[in-house]
Amino acid sequence: MKETINSNAAIIGSLPSFEVIYKIIKFVSEGNSRDEIIKNFSDTNLFNKRTEESRLRILRAVDDSVLQFKNQKHAKLIYRVYNEVRMKQHYDFVFFLHLLVSNRLFYLIGKNVYLDIYFSGRMYIKNEDVVAFLYHLRETELDLQKWTDSTIKTTASKTLTLLKKLHFLEGKQKKEINHITINHQQKVLLICMILSVEPEINNLLESKYIGFFFTEKVNLISVLKDLKLTEYFDIYSTGNSINIKVKKDIKEIINAISNRA
Repeated sequence: MKETINSNAAIIGSLPSFEVIYKIIKFVSEGNSRDEIIKNFSDTNLFNKRTEESRLRILRAVDDSVLQFKNQKHAKLIYRVYNEVRMKQHYDFVFFLHLLVSNRLFYLIGKNVYLDIYFSGRMYIKNEDVVAFLYHLRETELDLQKWTDSTIKTTASKTLTLLKKLHFLEGKQKKEINHITINHQQKVLLICMILSVEPEINNLLESKYIGFFFTEKVNLISVLKDLKLTEYFDIYSTGNSINIKVKKDIKEIINAISNRA
């Protein structure tokens, strides 16, 4: 999986909806090649873009930042979710988690801007917050050093639009931060994602994605010891450590979640 920094998440954020991306994920999971994706999706206006050049630009962004996986377990999880129509209410949340893994810049903005402001108690996030972070990042990241000020401002704006479309923000000019409470099924999906992409992690609290439970770390142990989770996982806790092992195959887990959707 590519670890470069790019503006693909911002390009994806310009789409009116993500339904076509979910169709592409399902299309690829069925064994279709990238050439077949271009053939089936570039000559139609599913992206609501007038020119073929614009549609190909989006397809390249999807290829680089959506159809990228850490490993086979990660791919299996994503493919299984988007092949189950009863999981539709969770599609946006899983897409958010997937982009955190597959697009480095989206993760960095999510962790260092969105989460920092979320846990600070501030009600709003401004485009300037993301712009300031990108300027700082440009000082050390080679991938960003050729970016113009205009590219940085556009990327910041479109990334906030993406977060809004995924229900983490509200508002047009002034983006209000939504209070996020992830439900039981979403907890299961987030744990499955972490265990898939960070198989080396012994203590779940050390995961780079732990903040996306949207719970203060001091309260996380009690959240993760939720008895409902033991249907899917063996959970061991000692002091400030939580070790979790999957009990079931991902297909069984997705079936169980979808049956309760």
